[in-house]
Amino acid sequence: MQKYKVSSMLLFFGFYSFSVQASNSVSLNYAYGKERGAESMHGYNVLIKHDFNDFGLMLSGTYIDNTKEKQNVYIKNKYASFMPGVAYNFTNDTSIYGLAGISCGSNVQVKQNNEIYGAAFGTGVLINVSHNVQLNIGYELGLVSGKEINTFTTGVGYVF
Repeated sequence: MQKYKVSSMLLFFGFYSFSVQASNSVSLNYAYGKERGAESMHGYNVLIKHDFNDFGLMLSGTYIDNTKEKQNVYIKNKYASFMPGVAYNFTNDTSIYGLAGISCGSNVQVKQNNEIYGAAFGTGVLINVSHNVQLNIGYELGLVSGKEINTFTTGVGYVF
């Protein structure tokens, strides 16, 4: 029992002796995407960032869609992605990030009854404009079934 107390005290003091300044941020973003030769899609993106001293770990999720009518048949185009990544903090207020993950697209109609998966890549800039407010802009490229979906995101985040 004594060795558990000693080891827990060492872990406690060891954990708090590191000089790591961590913060978190959550951003809700507007997303605008387009596939070549198709109509534009609109949706949202969520960015979550956990900062350490010079770098941060990130997660990004995007969903965009559109619905169009073609000869009395409604077709819904959908695209989604999930990407982890890293961010480099130039200063306390400015960082750039890179992401890589999986994407999913579908053109919901009678002939297609499932989603098609592919790769996704993203990059962007985060700027803290005040102690709790963050602005960001980003770009995402989704490769689904040989098609490129280009998505631009912009939004506001909360730093805590």
